[in-house]
Amino acid sequence: MSRKLISGLLLLLSLPACSLLPTTNQPLKLSLLAPSEGLGDKLIKQSISLQTKDISNQFLVIMRLSDKQIKLNALLASGQVLLSLHYDGQSFQQNSSSPLPLPGEEILAFIQFALWPNSAVTKAYTANKGWQLELTASQRHLSTHQGRYLSVRYLSPNTMQVIHLRHHYQVFITTLGETTP
Repeated sequence: MSRKLISGLLLLLSLPACSLLPTTNQPLKLSLLAPSEGLGDKLIKQSISLQTKDISNQFLVIMRLSDKQIKLNALLASGQVLLSLHYDGQSFQQNSSSPLPLPGEEILAFIQFALWPNSAVTKAYTANKGWQLELTASQRHLSTHQGRYLSVRYLSPNTMQVIHLRHHYQVFITTLGETTP
């Protein structure tokens, strides 16, 4: 075989391997975790308080979980549905009545990061994908080579604080009730 052909084959074979390595050019984003790796069949009611530098809002969230799907509705104080999310592990659907674009996938992903079992979180956020993960009983931290990305502090059995350091906001989540159907 000629040297050019061998060099070309080696280059072609190395391309898929390069795509497995994290790059600094591509921004990392939070992962949606499989419903089957979550909390089982539950209906969870939560009070969500979102705080940015300029804005503070409160919502009521009703989330129905099963091994097959996740349905989440965020309601305003008036009872109006602000955001509806549906995720079955394959496809993600979002409906919003907000005039502003809402990052539904990111919202669901950080709720999953905070609530899902350690085994599911460590499976999704691996070093070969560019993540560093710290999990303890009282907090979870997700970092990249650029520094901390997301932090969760469990303030009490029913309240947690999620800080999204890259997008500069924090969310307080208080579980108001949880039932199994």
